[in-house]
Amino acid sequence: MALNIVILAGGHGTRLWPVSRKGVPKQVRPFLDTDTLLQKTIQRLESVIERDRIFISTHEQYRNLVASQTETIAPANIICEPSRRDNAPAICLATMTIAERDPDGLIGICGADAYIANEDRYKDILSSIPDILLAHPNEGVLLGVVPQYPETGYGYIEYEISNIKYQISNTCVYTVKRFVEKPDIETAKDYIKQENFLWNPLQFFFTVKHLLSLYEQYAPEIYTGVQAMMQIEDEDKKRNIYDALPAISIDYAIMEKIPDLLVIPADIGWLDIGHWRAVQDILSSSLSPKGGDTPLASSLYQGEGSEGSWGMIVKGKHIGIDTQHSLIYSEANRLIATIGISDMIIIDTPDALLICPKDQAQRVKELVKKMQDTGLEEYL
Repeated sequence: MALNIVILAGGHGTRLWPVSRKGVPKQVRPFLDTDTLLQKTIQRLESVIERDRIFISTHEQYRNLVASQTETIAPANIICEPSRRDNAPAICLATMTIAERDPDGLIGICGADAYIANEDRYKDILSSIPDILLAHPNEGVLLGVVPQYPETGYGYIEYEISNIKYQISNTCVYTVKRFVEKPDIETAKDYIKQENFLWNPLQFFFTVKHLLSLYEQYAPEIYTGVQAMMQIEDEDKKRNIYDALPAISIDYAIMEKIPDLLVIPADIGWLDIGHWRAVQDILSSSLSPKGGDTPLASSLYQGEGSEGSWGMIVKGKHIGIDTQHSLIYSEANRLIATIGISDMIIIDTPDALLICPKDQAQRVKELVKKMQDTGLEEYL
């Protein structure tokens, strides 16, 4: 059984506004170096997964944009949903598409917006998935990330740390106890102390047959709707069927209802590039003396030469006095000057400027919603 991977690349990335926009969302933008997040994800997979088994799930609006950035991926492997109904319908559509070609195969789901520091370990885990699913064909396997700090922006997976269910080489597989919603800071600190909680990066693996059986059992409306949609040619009729599907995530539709799930604790240096603080944290690490001269430093520089300034990540033109631990990211060809600021995020584009404290970077999504509600759609 061979592993097929579906990269989810249909979101807007609102928390990375004003660089991520509806017309050109974050997954097709370069945040860390000259490659886009989608391109970096494909590059990470290509050394482990055959190219004709890498699929991209995106919105019809982004078909041409995605195709222009993924020359190594066949156009037939770009699976487009006609409208946005969250990821449960999108994953069902991708799974049924793969089932037409490889009904006895395996499927894995990952996002297009992750940073993984230890790519070698990640590839080792991917290589072990076929053997794990061969031994446990009626169970799903999740990737769980060993947390580095108490994070309130991620969901968590609790697992039975004392009982190894399966082991292949240096990869241990455990039983999932439960999923946990995004916690408050004190709860997150407690999870770190307990050591049997993992970040949930929404990466999981099934046999194609088993995942479809779970849709049929737990999300029959999505299963029958997507099945009907794939049997007709008329695009308007397809869209009407898809529009009527429940807008729900696969976590709520299926994952939290499954009694038998396995998890691989992965210490791979994973971070979700979902907001500006994550961008700063990744670049700060890659530009530090410990990180050395990495490819991530190629198009960014630290704020050298600014009086009383350190810990800066700067893309563009900047001069500052007493400016520390801030991200200044400019796509506009103008100088940004700062005095007496610390732990700030400044994002400058030709038509919009964002300024916010680093610890409130998650709230950019709220700001985008407010812009929608007040008629500022032209900036989104």
